[in-house]
Amino acid sequence: IRPEHVSIFQEASQAPSTCINIFPAKFENAIFLGPSIRYLVRLANNQSLSISRTAMNGGIDYHTDQPIYIGWDAHSTVVLQA
Repeated sequence: IRPEHVSIFQEASQAPSTCINIFPAKFENAIFLGPSIRYLVRLANNQSLSISRTAMNGGIDYHTDQPIYIGWDAHSTVVLQA
C-alpha cells in the first residue's frame, strides 16, 4: 500500500463503504515537507505506518497518542510475491 492511499478517520464509521481495510491506530506525529505532509501513526500491533497528503488538502488537527482509524480502498492494495 502506498502512503498516499491510506486515509485517517476519527471514527471507523467515517470511512466510506469502499474502504474495507480499517485498523485502529494512534496518531504520533505530523511532519510538514513543503508541498506535502507526512503523518506517522502506530498500529495496535506496535508497527509504525507513514501516511502522505498534499498540504493543499489541509492538515489534520490531531494530537500525539490520539486514537484514530486508518484505512484504504481494496483497489489500492497490491500483493507482491516474495
